[in-house]
Amino acid sequence: MKKGKKLFWHRYIGGRHWCYWPAFVSYFRDVVELQLDGDTWERSKAYQDAQSAGYWWPNRDFVMVCDTPAVLHVESATGAHRLHCETGPAVAWSDGWGLHYWHGTRVPADLIETGWDIERIMSERNTEVRRCAIEKMGWDRYVAAAGLKLADEAPDPGNPGQVLRLYDVPRNVLDWPVRVLVAHNATRERDGSRHTFGLTVPTDCRTAIAASAWTFDLTEREYKKLARAT
Repeated sequence: MKKGKKLFWHRYIGGRHWCYWPAFVSYFRDVVELQLDGDTWERSKAYQDAQSAGYWWPNRDFVMVCDTPAVLHVESATGAHRLHCETGPAVAWSDGWGLHYWHGTRVPADLIETGWDIERIMSERNTEVRRCAIEKMGWDRYVAAAGLKLADEAPDPGNPGQVLRLYDVPRNVLDWPVRVLVAHNATRERDGSRHTFGLTVPTDCRTAIAASAWTFDLTEREYKKLARAT
């Protein structure tokens, strides 16, 4: 410990996550009936009590204990799990305190709870949070609300009767070069309508058809020959 400073120990104890240790001790105490000094048993009982909590951090002067969450929402992505909930906090505790996440990115509560309008989205300085807000609004709605510049449009070869539209995204919206393709689902909804959605594509997609082809991992020529895109 540095002189004049009190630092947290860089060590946490697993509580219920380290269930092997109480099991090990209870076996020798209750099954084998091994006789050890009383302090060992007392410490084992204290550790068993601590299993009702989550992680806890011992300090020289106190112990910080974290309760287990009452709410936990995760999604599987790229071989791992990340916090995500579209309707409320992704992780919350019994006292009502919680955190909101959108596909693994922590965001303000009102983004999830009420959604942001275009003015609030554009005033957000954090580009990752801004991206999350746009995704929640939907790129198709955002394109219309923000008045993005149309770069190209063309009939969709893989979705007869529908039109593909490609838009430029200004660099003050996202920090990386990207375009947005607005397309329509090939399958109708139950009410007969078609779902409109927006997808980000690389800027080297020069045409709307090339952009749609890229989303299917096809060349523009291959996509033009599709009888139906699903």
